[in-house]
Amino acid sequence: MAVIVTLTGYMGSGKTETGKELARLLGMPFVDLDAYIKERTGLAPAQIIEEKGESIFRVYEHRLLRELLDTYDHAVLSTGGGTFVQPENRKLLKEKTFTVFLDAPFALLRRRLDRAYVRRPLLPRAADGKPDWKAVENHYRSRLASYEKADVRVVNNFSSPLETAEFIARRILNAKR
Repeated sequence: MAVIVTLTGYMGSGKTETGKELARLLGMPFVDLDAYIKERTGLAPAQIIEEKGESIFRVYEHRLLRELLDTYDHAVLSTGGGTFVQPENRKLLKEKTFTVFLDAPFALLRRRLDRAYVRRPLLPRAADGKPDWKAVENHYRSRLASYEKADVRVVNNFSSPLETAEFIARRILNAKR
């Protein structure tokens, strides 16, 4: 299958774990954009954001996304939560890939993010350093309009990444007929 399938969605929506399963099901390589950025720059996205700022990170992200899309002709690509929100990235991904918005209900996102908020530098925080859940929900809602521009929206109410991946694989295969 000569296509790149891009998973987009908010932090904690399951893009990486679902992407790994989807790649396995489709017999395609799996590429995590954040891991690719770390591999190419030597710095994790969180480090780049903390040391150089989000705007510099977005420059790296766009350049390396272009490079990645020039390197692969088929793969499952997991993007960061803000990648598809950037207009130039969204345009590039819509032109060169089949985009899937992995939409997890906010209550599920909150449970997932509450366990891993330390690794999320762009997660809105209260003065005590913990997530400011009202601000997080507003941040999530502010990104929805961008995510909804994906080719397909999949509500991630499944019990496992494998179930989600199986559903997406069926949608992709049906769309290709």
